[in-house]
Amino acid sequence: LELKPDLVISDDRIKPYVYKLGIPFINGRGQGRAYAGFDGFVTFAKDIYETLSARIWRIATRGVFHSG
Repeated sequence: LELKPDLVISDDRIKPYVYKLGIPFINGRGQGRAYAGFDGFVTFAKDIYETLSARIWRIATRGVFHSG
């Protein structure tokens, strides 16, 4: 990829491809979590924070999973 996003928000259909590229992913449909309204926005912000701060993404960005 010429430009690599910090985070992808989509449905589960694209998840395997995004993970292969080493990009954090959030299911935008919420997986039973409501993202509507103020409380939903707070939940969405927490989900983004938890996803981006997960240890696996620090490891993946070091190139441990990439052979090239």
